[in-house]
This record gives sequence, C-alpha cells and structure tokens, in this order.
Amino acid sequence: APSRGAGLYDHLYLHPLPDSIGGTLSSSRARRIRPMHFDGSVAAAPPRWIGAFGRHRPGVYVTFGTEVASLAPWGEILEALRSADVDAVATIGSSIEQAELGHVPPNVRVERFVPQGFVLSRTSAVVSHAGSGTAFAAASRGIPQLCMPIAADQWSNSDALTAAGAAITLESDERSAAGIGASLAGLLGDSAYTETASAIAHDFAELAHPSEFVHTIEALAPLSY
Repeated sequence: APSRGAGLYDHLYLHPLPDSIGGTLSSSRARRIRPMHFDGSVAAAPPRWIGAFGRHRPGVYVTFGTEVASLAPWGEILEALRSADVDAVATIGSSIEQAELGHVPPNVRVERFVPQGFVLSRTSAVVSHAGSGTAFAAASRGIPQLCMPIAADQWSNSDALTAAGAAITLESDERSAAGIGASLAGLLGDSAYTETASAIAHDFAELAHPSEFVHTIEALAPLSY
C-alpha cells in the first residue's frame, strides 16, 4: 500500500509555519523553519512619501500580488476606503493600469510596487488575496488581515489565518464595498485581531532560523567533483 503522504514525508521536510496557523506536524521527519521574506527593502532607499504613511491614522496596505491583481475587486475596495478614516497604499503590479481603477480617493496612494518591508512596518491592516508572500510576511509582523483569496493556496492561507483569529475572509459573494468597509472597520476596531496577530508573530519569531539547517541539508546531498 502507498505510504501516507505519497512519500512527501519520507525524508526531511521543512515546514515554514508555526503550529498556530500551520497545524500539527504528523511526521517525525518534519521540522519547522522560519520563513524569510525578501522584498528588496534592504537594498533600496525608502520612498520619500513613506514617512507620512500611517503616522496620524491607521495605515492600510492593499495588494493582490503580481499574478491575480487584475482579478481583484478594485472598485469595491476603493469605494470602501473612500469613507474610511485611514491612509492606504495600493500596489497594483504591472498587469493593470491605474486608469482602470477609476476614481482613486485622496486617502489612497497607488503604486506599481513598493518593497513590503517599507510598508508593513507602518501598517495597521493588510487587504490582500492571501498569497503566501503577503499573508505570511504580514502574519510574521503581527498585522491583522482582510483576505479575499482568488486562486491556488490563497484559500488555505486565508482559512488558516481566519481560524486562528488574525484575519477576516470575504468569500467571492461578500466583496461589496459595504462588506469590505465593515470588515476593515472590524479589523481596526477590535483589539482581539491585533492581539492574536501579535501572538502569531511571536510564534514565527520562535521558529528556527534557516541557517540552522544548512549543515543538515548539505549532509543529505553531498557534492562530488
């Protein structure tokens, strides 16, 4: 009979999530490892406008990555942000043009790309598709999230964060301007989301740094010349 997991756990398996959102590891060969998020902020100068972002009222970071940005409900999101007492930065990638968004409220800044490290350090809530890069970068910083998954692993990421109490998930038929606005207000107004997100960030920080596994990985695949 085939082994459980179809051989996936027959050898060392490095799992990049804490048990608070990643579940219990069923294999003795599995180890947890801290995910490291490269976004270019270390090698880049911060944009001049970033200093004012989130300084006087909550900062909201909106992103739908690079693959599904054109499928995001931008009109509804912008309408929800229009009446919210927040500063927002929306990154739209290269697949759509700003003109396609329609009227952008004065409290929303639209950029194609901003290194996440600059934005997340000033953000009170993240609105996204729950792609792994965005979702877990925000989770590791203790930021509550409003998730609107579109494809792939975004649904499971969103479900895990929501089940833990660090996010709200809006299903496809719940993404009206009113629904988005009410959910965002809930994230920002209920301290339980921030407290839970902070606890999850602590769990991420407790995971082993990738450098601790270098020798283990090298031993698994010795090089010969």
